[in-house]
Amino acid sequence: MKPNFFLTYTKHFISIFLACSAVAVWIGAHGNDLSYDAAEAQRLMKSITPDELKFHIDTLASEIFVGRAVGNEGEVKAANYLAAQFERMNLQKAGKNISFLQKFQTLKRSESNASIEVMFERGNFSFGGGEDFVILSPLGNGKLIAEIVFAGYGITAPEYEYDDYANIDVGQKIVLIMLYEPGRESQSGYFKGTEMTRHGLLAAKVELARQKGASAVLLITEPTGKKAVTQLRDPYIDGRSRWVLAHSPEKPIFPVVGINADIVETLFSGGYQALDSLQDKIEETRRPLSFPIPDLKIKIEMQISGEPLSAQNVVAILPGDSSTLRQEAVVIGAHFDHLGKVGERINPGADDNASGVAGLLEIAEAFSESSIRPRRSLLFVAFSAEELGLLGSEYFVQNSPIPLEKINAMINLDMIGRNHPNEVSLIGAAASSKLHEMSLRANARLGLNIKYNGEQYFYRSDQANFARRNIPIIFYNTAIHEDYHRFTDTADKIDHGKVSKISRLAFLVAWQAANADLRSSQFERTSE
Repeated sequence: MKPNFFLTYTKHFISIFLACSAVAVWIGAHGNDLSYDAAEAQRLMKSITPDELKFHIDTLASEIFVGRAVGNEGEVKAANYLAAQFERMNLQKAGKNISFLQKFQTLKRSESNASIEVMFERGNFSFGGGEDFVILSPLGNGKLIAEIVFAGYGITAPEYEYDDYANIDVGQKIVLIMLYEPGRESQSGYFKGTEMTRHGLLAAKVELARQKGASAVLLITEPTGKKAVTQLRDPYIDGRSRWVLAHSPEKPIFPVVGINADIVETLFSGGYQALDSLQDKIEETRRPLSFPIPDLKIKIEMQISGEPLSAQNVVAILPGDSSTLRQEAVVIGAHFDHLGKVGERINPGADDNASGVAGLLEIAEAFSESSIRPRRSLLFVAFSAEELGLLGSEYFVQNSPIPLEKINAMINLDMIGRNHPNEVSLIGAAASSKLHEMSLRANARLGLNIKYNGEQYFYRSDQANFARRNIPIIFYNTAIHEDYHRFTDTADKIDHGKVSKISRLAFLVAWQAANADLRSSQFERTSE
């Protein structure tokens, strides 16, 4: 059985606070040493400069690359630009590849060929798409008939002593869950109140239901808020769910359907008000109210085809120098794709994510210029198709040139150039206390104000696919801003000094991870 990442993620959460104290003691005792040729690390770190970062950001965000959307010439040109940079640095092609490009196929769901029938067999109710429900899963052909279980918000959150799946069996059943999470409308501090945690993300709910053995998810559009099902059609939930890898053997068809709260009354003998009251009671008691719905099955039929689209990751390797550790690797990644043109306007994606890719290139160049080869191998990966649902990183972990059990850490850079000039969010710190310690140790030299306020973005960037495979990760981010996914995300708004600081932080963490005198298991992979 696959290890449950959700449970282990929270199991380590408290280690964040313990690590802070431990690192402070460590720094005091070791003089802020980076433990493996600190002088060389310091020299290389200084080679990551605002001017060089600006050059890459200005280039990638220019009109030449037409917004870098998957399937257009701009994405191909950007991939070739990155490959040329890796070649200039004398990095090696990974595995048996004859180029730096790791090509793959995506499929876009074709609405014209999509149909779904949801039948509530008590009275043989059937509902039509559009007004009553929306398809949120990407592709699939087949029929599913299963019993149904109401599982509240569909959340397991030990840190809040809350578990909708406690004492219920959802194996091979359809899970009926609500949007968001408890406490969202309150100021009580339960969960994080109006600030949604990672538990409220649709991706997290679907992943958890799948891990619990469910066959499908029906997502209720928040009974008390009376949100219409058509409001689920937003760029993140519905737009990304239109895409899938052309060959994704690890993910069998898993229907996810958004349905109006109004039609759920047919599932409950007490009608709509009973469902409404259930949500209110969960909010009041802070306790789950999950239960199987007796004598009822749901039939879902899906016939959804897809249109192929080509993409490519850009992958380079710097082999390690240690005879005992070179088979292990540290991955440094950033996605280079963006949204392309909307109408006649180009979305340049300067912060999202030319900033992170520029950091990746400068980190790679720093390592390539070192007189001391790292002990472990380093994989530098520019992912494509992140904006389509993390598909490039999903393809990479399915086709990694290094066995996943030998990847000891993944460092991700996504949107690192805006907002407060000296703040950075550490996302996923609880997934590995070692990488968190390394971040704090490195930051003692840089003085960034570290925040832990971005966990709601955990499943919205590429490190999530590594974490799902129990690989320790750390994700550096500087939060959303008013130009996110708009044509106004331009290069002139980037704080290049900030990008430099965060890139230096990531470099120093990669330096430690690549050279640490640790066994692979000591990187604290998530496990049951």
